[in-house]
Amino acid sequence: MMKATANFFWKVMVLVGSILAASAVSFAQKPIAAGATPAAAEVKSDMQQQAFDFNKALFSHDLRAIDAILSGKPDKARLGLYRRAATVLLESGLDIQEAEKYATIAYELSGQMYAHPADEYEREVGSSNLSKALELLGSIAATKGDFVKALQYFTRTPDTPRAGSAKMEALHLLTVAHSDRYASVKPNLESKVSSGDFSPEIKAAIQIVYSKENPDKADGFEAYYNSLKASYKPENDPTRVEELSRLKGQMIGIPAPDFSLFDTDGKQVILSSLKGKVIVLDFWATWCVPCIASFPAMQRVLDKYKDDQDVVFLFVNTRERDKDIKSWITKFKAAHTYSFRMLLDNDSKVMDSFKSPALPAKAVIDKDGRMQFTTMGYSGDESLVSELSDMIELSKKAKK
Repeated sequence: MMKATANFFWKVMVLVGSILAASAVSFAQKPIAAGATPAAAEVKSDMQQQAFDFNKALFSHDLRAIDAILSGKPDKARLGLYRRAATVLLESGLDIQEAEKYATIAYELSGQMYAHPADEYEREVGSSNLSKALELLGSIAATKGDFVKALQYFTRTPDTPRAGSAKMEALHLLTVAHSDRYASVKPNLESKVSSGDFSPEIKAAIQIVYSKENPDKADGFEAYYNSLKASYKPENDPTRVEELSRLKGQMIGIPAPDFSLFDTDGKQVILSSLKGKVIVLDFWATWCVPCIASFPAMQRVLDKYKDDQDVVFLFVNTRERDKDIKSWITKFKAAHTYSFRMLLDNDSKVMDSFKSPALPAKAVIDKDGRMQFTTMGYSGDESLVSELSDMIELSKKAKK
């Protein structure tokens, strides 16, 4: 979950390090032992650089670069990268065919490891790896609309806890909703909507269940769905009350630094001219892997408020290393479905004025031009969507 700037700087460093470390370990399966030789340390450094290059290519949708890194005979040492590539391509909606290719490789390697572990380590992780690969293939099949195949994959996972993301869980529920076991997921689906999960996959799943149970009352679905949504009362949820109380304690209420920047279409944006609206600033750069990784979640928040004229999202490119940033953004937006308004902080003065020491960084400004929240880091889609939404709602109600 995002944290206030004062408490979160060190976690950003941990997050970035963990991304590289996790990918690096996936090349070698096991970390290099302490006291390793200089040659081993050099190998580790090369792996970390390759992991960084892989992440950058992945989040830039550079499939050619990804293939260059993962080319050749499938290798167990790269199992984590095959699965990571498939997951990001699936969840961001970038390329379902490429996602399926890498997920299939991950499944085949995981199956070998599960059936014939080479050592104790493979014996320990074999079941979990196979489960993750099957969940990926099931999610991909469901995304393609092949729910029969999806169910076959989902029901073949070893007896281990579900390891998929929230979207994969939703696709699993959607798959079961299409089967003759649809009644079994109805309570879970209703609970999710009543708890504030309004994702399109969950809505589609509960609509399938409703239509099967009420074949002659199709027109009643929206009323039924809206009644579930209306039953969500954050004030009655002790966990939500505690979370909102924590966030209220982080509200800073200081004047936001004014700025004037141009967007990628050459149109000027002056922050002070937006007074009367809640402003969400997202500071990012092309080289910042967590920044790009957070974009799908940011799009979800943006979609949530797309009809709210009192909330404005501005994505500020800053501390940039790519000299041709406009061209990069044009290609990036063409390859994705993000509806972001991109501003160019070419000299990084705006970023500096907000005193954020690292990326990704966000600021939420209330209707009176006061900065209520500043955050750094990214630790998952669900945390970002939930917490940023709460920050926006609290900023809407902020009083002088």
